[in-house]
Amino acid sequence: TSGDKPRACYTKLTQQDKIFAFAATGDGPAWVTAAPLACKDQIPALWTDGLSQNEFEWPTIFPTGPAGRSQSRVVLDYYIKAKKPKTVGILAQNDDIGNEWLVGAKEVLGKNGVKIVAEEKYNLGETNFTTQVTNMRFANPDFVFFSSEPLGPILFQKTAEGQGWKPPLPSAGVTCNVSVWPKQVGDYSKGMICQNPWQLLSAKLPGQVEFERTYKKYWSDWDKRK
Repeated sequence: TSGDKPRACYTKLTQQDKIFAFAATGDGPAWVTAAPLACKDQIPALWTDGLSQNEFEWPTIFPTGPAGRSQSRVVLDYYIKAKKPKTVGILAQNDDIGNEWLVGAKEVLGKNGVKIVAEEKYNLGETNFTTQVTNMRFANPDFVFFSSEPLGPILFQKTAEGQGWKPPLPSAGVTCNVSVWPKQVGDYSKGMICQNPWQLLSAKLPGQVEFERTYKKYWSDWDKRK
C-alpha cells in the first residue's frame, strides 16, 4: 500500500539502517510514496516498477515499468473509443497511488470531453461503500472508472449490486485481475475493461491486440523519457 506505513518503513531504512540504495522495490503503491522521498534525499533506486511519475524525473532512479498516469490513460483511451461514453463516475483510492491513476484518468477524460458527474473517494481498508454507491447511483454516469486497487472496487460493486444498480455501460479500472474479479462479483464483472498486469501476453485475451497498440502509443519511449 501507499501512505503512512511505507513512509515509516522508508524512514527506518534510511535513517536507522542507513541503507545506501534501493533495488527491486516490488509492488508499486509503496514505492509511489517512497519515490519522492528518495528523490529529495538523493538515494539511488534500481529496478523500480515506475508507477510514480517521480521515477522518470530524477536521474538516480531507474524504473522498469510504466507510470500509473500512463496506465490510466491507456485504459480510458481504449474504453472511450470502444464504448463512446458521455459521462463517467470515478471511484478513487484516497492515497498516493490512487491520485497517480486519477491524474492520468482526468487527462484523457478531459481531452475526449467525457464529463465527470461524480468523484467518490475512499480510504484503504474501508469496507462500507454505501455512501459512495448511493452518490454514484444518483449521479447516474454512463460508466464507473476505478482509480483504485482491487478490493475497494469489488466491495463497491457488491454494494451496488445490493442496491439493484449497475451503470448502463460496464466499468473500467487499472488493476482488475481477470481470475479473481469474476469469482467475487459474478455477472457484474461481465464486459469490464481493465488493465490486467497479472496476465501473460501469450494468453491472447479479447481485445489484446488493440490494447497493446494503444499501450505502445503512450509508452513506446518510456526508457527515453526524462
